[in-house]
Amino acid sequence: MVDKMTEKVECTEEWAEPRTKGNALISMEISVETEPDSSGASDDFYLSGYSWKFVDDNGVVFNGELANNVTYSCIAESKLLPDTIGPGTKAKGQILLEIPSTEGTLLSDDYGVEIDLQSALED
Repeated sequence: MVDKMTEKVECTEEWAEPRTKGNALISMEISVETEPDSSGASDDFYLSGYSWKFVDDNGVVFNGELANNVTYSCIAESKLLPDTIGPGTKAKGQILLEIPSTEGTLLSDDYGVEIDLQSALED
């Protein structure tokens, strides 16, 4: 579940890299609760900045990385959502994305999620 999205991200780490000129840095606060593993297969849940694509208002998919050195150097690792979450686990944290515009849509094909940025960032 995406609890909150904001483009008011303050980088706090001393080694934080500046975002690319003209790009926006957004934070998605995420809550995850995985089902217990009843099969013994131990399937993990994976979600990271690499799980997302940006599509602009003209339907053009951004051909760059939304997760990069900027997004991983900005805030303390303890505030980030773990990339891998095991079965029967609850987790909370942020995913940071560097995007070329806040006018468009974020897509996660893996999980069938589509987020209109203009609406999500206004809330």
